[in-house]
Amino acid sequence: MVLVAAVAAFATTTATANVAAAQTGSPSRAPFKGCMWERAADLNAGFAGWVEQCDYGNRKIHRFIKGNVLLQQYSDGGASADTLITSFALLPGEIAEAGVRRVYLAHTPRAISVKCVLAAYTLGKAPADLQRFTVVSSAAYAKALKAKQDANDVPEPPCGD
Repeated sequence: MVLVAAVAAFATTTATANVAAAQTGSPSRAPFKGCMWERAADLNAGFAGWVEQCDYGNRKIHRFIKGNVLLQQYSDGGASADTLITSFALLPGEIAEAGVRRVYLAHTPRAISVKCVLAAYTLGKAPADLQRFTVVSSAAYAKALKAKQDANDVPEPPCGD
């Protein structure tokens, strides 16, 4: 994923609702020059959406679902692909917020996770049936980071990848 500053964002909703929306909806904007929209949907992955497949002549960008992951592969990047989205199933009876917290804690070193909190992700407008979350620095951790941050540097994501 190409980001200047990384933000850990998670979204949860009903898989079938997302797949249905991706089948009947349309992309939110025109494709970039050299690209075309393609629907990527997989009930087993638990998500669906529109992805751009791009052909810039000397470089192609291919996005695809494999298992529970949306991947991005560059034609000049070798056989490896970058993860864009990974879906995780909720446990029986688990609410979305608890599931996101569980997955975050399972994939983040404790030394980092104890300094961070789960918050509502509020950038952009989400569909009515979608809950979005992000993991951000606690107030005390954010203050400590700001005090030692070099103004000319782009910091690593404080709460993990």
